[in-house]
Amino acid sequence: MNIKKLFTNQRFQYGGNAVVLVIAVVGIIILLNLFMARFNLRYDFTADQRFSLSPQTKEVLKNLDADVEILAFFQAGSYLEQQVKDLLKEYKTYSKYVDYQFIDPDKEPSLAKKYEIEMYNTLVVLKGDRSQKIKPYELYSYGSMYGGSTEFKGEQALTRAIMALTRKNTEKIYFLTGHEELSLDKDLQLLKSDLVGEGFEVDSLNLVEKGSIPEDASLLIMAGPKRDLETEEVKLINNYLASGGHLMAYVDPVTQGNKLINIKKLLADWGIELHDDLVIDPKRHYFFDALTLIPKIISHSITSEILENKMVVVIPYARSMDVKRSKDRKVTNLLVTSNEAWGETDFTSSKAQFDEGIDQKGPLTIGAVVTAPVSEETTAEDTEKEAKDNVTDQKKETRLVVFGTSSFLVDQTLTAQGNRDLVLNSVQWMVGQKEQLTIRPRTIEYRELVLDNKASKHLFYVTVVIIPLLVLSLGFGIWLRRRSL
Repeated sequence: MNIKKLFTNQRFQYGGNAVVLVIAVVGIIILLNLFMARFNLRYDFTADQRFSLSPQTKEVLKNLDADVEILAFFQAGSYLEQQVKDLLKEYKTYSKYVDYQFIDPDKEPSLAKKYEIEMYNTLVVLKGDRSQKIKPYELYSYGSMYGGSTEFKGEQALTRAIMALTRKNTEKIYFLTGHEELSLDKDLQLLKSDLVGEGFEVDSLNLVEKGSIPEDASLLIMAGPKRDLETEEVKLINNYLASGGHLMAYVDPVTQGNKLINIKKLLADWGIELHDDLVIDPKRHYFFDALTLIPKIISHSITSEILENKMVVVIPYARSMDVKRSKDRKVTNLLVTSNEAWGETDFTSSKAQFDEGIDQKGPLTIGAVVTAPVSEETTAEDTEKEAKDNVTDQKKETRLVVFGTSSFLVDQTLTAQGNRDLVLNSVQWMVGQKEQLTIRPRTIEYRELVLDNKASKHLFYVTVVIIPLLVLSLGFGIWLRRRSL
């Protein structure tokens, strides 16, 4: 065999060029991947940015200074397992302190018992000797009767857990009891779970039995009282607010019986005057129910994200209120009805209609916010306590958030549209944790490609006939050309 002739043969040269080209392309791809991995260059091409973490999560991971281990108790091969695995990969990419491990509870029953795993698809987040457990319903939820979407809440739940483990100070929220309010353990299970997930301590408080408001109370919540406050309770709450306390009041419309005189006076003293009516809105309502309102949302720190994401809130059965502004406090509307709404006061009539001079005409306020600076006069005891606790916040202020209903707090309606965001954002704003308002669930979209008969035929001819013929023709042409050389 003539070696020189072999290397100078044109076919060999063409083949050699092709091999070199392939090697060069493969080499460039490998180098490009190494470069991107080295400098963590990534881009999410999915339409809903499924594989991208929120800016807040990235900030939380950036500030980690200790190891966080995540144990995922999943059955192998489940769809939710793959979603969580993709999420955990992103967390580990952004922080060297994050590590994770998937455990099949059926194969590792001793570990499942150690961490008290009662359900599949549970996460346990560990940091030092502290831990947070994330249940399946905190990772994934289905839409409600009020139009909620199917959501994957993995990032929300996981980042909350990490924040709870790394937070130095824990805020405590007390739900008032003793007046037939909504029950934390029966009516408000989802809300309680959300608040605990946000890192809050949650407890109930009966002022008549306790006789005082605990010093560690960051926030009081009055959730749908059916009986009025005692005079002494009003005094305790007023003193608490005057010293920079925070109160969220959800006061349902009263169509008969107790008019909640003391509660109304308490709120009126702070600029919110409740009306004894039931709001009807023929224009802004949910489907055909004029009592289930979809109010206009007013821009505020609490509602900014809800507006940005073009969400709505669904508010069943609410009373209206007036806001009374003054120089020593700021009162802001949060939720208002349309101009066509009115506050119905005749609860005996079989037909609801607006009565001029009796009923309040829209637009009506059904949610409002109050802020007021704390008086500079401080008792010696307060000054000593602040010095002891090393309090440095010189802008302490009284805050109230008042809604004319508690119906959107309950488990059945909390997940409707932007209701959960409104409640959680309100709590976060009340205690001054604005930075935690951005982690919210992602809606899962199931996309299908639907082709009509004409489009199906076009797709068939292009992919099955035309493209293969073009490839064959190109190959045949190259073969003929090389054969003639």
